[in-house]
Amino acid sequence: MILSSDIGGEREGAQAARIAAESGGLVNERPRLSFIADIAARLVAVSCLGTIAIAGTAFFYLDKQIERSTLENLSDYVAERGRSESELFERADRYLTLFKQQYLELYSNPETLSKLDFDKYYMRTGNQSWRLKPRYYNGWQDTNGLTHSGTSAFVGSEAMPLDGDIKRRLVLGYMLVDRYGPAWVGEFANLHASLPEGALIIHWPGVPWGLDADANLTMSEGTVVGSTLKRFNPERKNVWTSLYFDKTAQAWTVTYMMPVDAPDGQHLITPSFDIELNDLVRRVTTTHPYGGYSMILSRQGNVVAHPAHLADALSEAGQLSIDELGDPVVKHVYDRLFEADIPQTGSARVISAPEIGAYIGATQLAGPDWWLITVYPESIVTKNVRDAANMLFMLILALSALLIISVMVVLRRSIARPLKALKDASERIASGDYKSIARGELALPEDRKDEIGLLSRSFRGMAEKIGEANRDLEQAVIDRTIELELANQKLRDLSLKDSLTGALNRRAFDRDLDEALRRSDDVVLTLFDIDYFKLFNDTYGHAAGDEALRRVTTILRAALPLGRVYRYGGEEIAVLQVSSDPKEALHAAAQAAKTVANIAMPHEASEFGVITISGGSALLKTYSESAEMALNAADRALYRAKNAGRNRVFSAELTTAS
Repeated sequence: MILSSDIGGEREGAQAARIAAESGGLVNERPRLSFIADIAARLVAVSCLGTIAIAGTAFFYLDKQIERSTLENLSDYVAERGRSESELFERADRYLTLFKQQYLELYSNPETLSKLDFDKYYMRTGNQSWRLKPRYYNGWQDTNGLTHSGTSAFVGSEAMPLDGDIKRRLVLGYMLVDRYGPAWVGEFANLHASLPEGALIIHWPGVPWGLDADANLTMSEGTVVGSTLKRFNPERKNVWTSLYFDKTAQAWTVTYMMPVDAPDGQHLITPSFDIELNDLVRRVTTTHPYGGYSMILSRQGNVVAHPAHLADALSEAGQLSIDELGDPVVKHVYDRLFEADIPQTGSARVISAPEIGAYIGATQLAGPDWWLITVYPESIVTKNVRDAANMLFMLILALSALLIISVMVVLRRSIARPLKALKDASERIASGDYKSIARGELALPEDRKDEIGLLSRSFRGMAEKIGEANRDLEQAVIDRTIELELANQKLRDLSLKDSLTGALNRRAFDRDLDEALRRSDDVVLTLFDIDYFKLFNDTYGHAAGDEALRRVTTILRAALPLGRVYRYGGEEIAVLQVSSDPKEALHAAAQAAKTVANIAMPHEASEFGVITISGGSALLKTYSESAEMALNAADRALYRAKNAGRNRVFSAELTTAS
């Protein structure tokens, strides 16, 4: 509105008086909360929220980081333990390989024992057996003055008669057992070598086994020696027995055997060790990471070592079956490892086992088909994460408190006083005395280079422009009113649109359906539903489902230009068509469904391989009594279409499908 210069002064004065009267209660009002206190309260709130957010993020990060670090440490621990515990088995393999090489070299040399004096070493005991003479066990000196002892041998009746080859192999076997036995028995219980015909040479100081063996003993029928024979071991693999408790040695023991065959395939001899594992079992059952425990299981399904089942294993002589044990944790660990790819010695694998609340670290020991396992509870990892998060939370809280105190001191010194001057200026403006502010009668901190200085200068400029603002106020109100009305109209339009598909929404549908029921025109309602839409979402994801819903809606709007398309709910789409011929409307709806199918949007979970829709139509004037009846009729037709195989449209009034 344009005012004349005659009444400008009166209007300005009246307006200033009105502002003063309306704001008089504010001029002398004391704030309920000071600015500094308000800022402090906000800082406390923000700091608390920030601390919680940071602590939550840190907890998530620490959870992953500590878990990863713990699992790496567990893997390294198990791998190193596996390497350490495998050294004895690896040495056994190296020693027997040396024995094998030496035996083959001696046997293949025709000069070796070319003048064999078998009776020098062996004596006949009865009609059925031969034994190494007692002097080779009790002790004898060679030409160098070295004493040899601790070796005995037994040749059973099954080896009879002894031909020259058997005798030569028996003497060669004694020579090598006597040579290496004293050096190796310090690491192993004994060294022995068996012949497939039924003989055994053994270096075992303190146990004269060959001298005490039953004359009727048949060794080749035993499972240990028999496992090296060609008919039971055609692949000629090295053989590890299961763990057993040797009552003679009072030790947990496993036997390792290495068959030695001549180049022509003849089975010559089988050197072997009895390896005592008391120390290994003790280490495994007593040495473990804090809170965890270790065990050894065999791939064949036996418990080799377990801290809680040593007595059970002893009662079963080392053949303790996991299935018969009845320990669900051990059974779960075995099942998980049996299905997994457990690496050989030198590396390890860690498996998460939430069913037992633990992590399983495992490696395969060199030699016997055994797994060295460490079970580490998840609760320890969780506790470590919680302790670290609590420490971090307290640190962040302390830093936040220090920051708040520092900010309050700065605010009090640098902001409170300038704000009071600005408050006085605002009170003068509120009372209508903006001219004194414009003339500089009230000192403001305008010389400051920060926001307060800028605000102070703005106060000066604001006072100068208030007069101009008053003249423009009325016109601005009119302009804003028009803009608001336009915005409201746009909002009303948007309230009838579906934000995802751009089609009309359920609110618009309910409005238009009620209006259509009151009209005399023939209006056909069609309800469409995307076939197998839940499977589509499960297969491709909800984002792809939203895109599919948008495309189907767009296709229907293009295929039914005379109809109004609505998103009825979820994957259901409603269409209202004005048509005097229900068959024509049904045909148009069916064609629209075919158009959707012909677009061939992929849907692997659908029997059609592409996205299809089903529909049900109803003529509204047939159900003019209520919208619910019309919707129910169309919905029944829709389900008839689905039951008939989908990808089609049925009418409530017609019995045939389109």
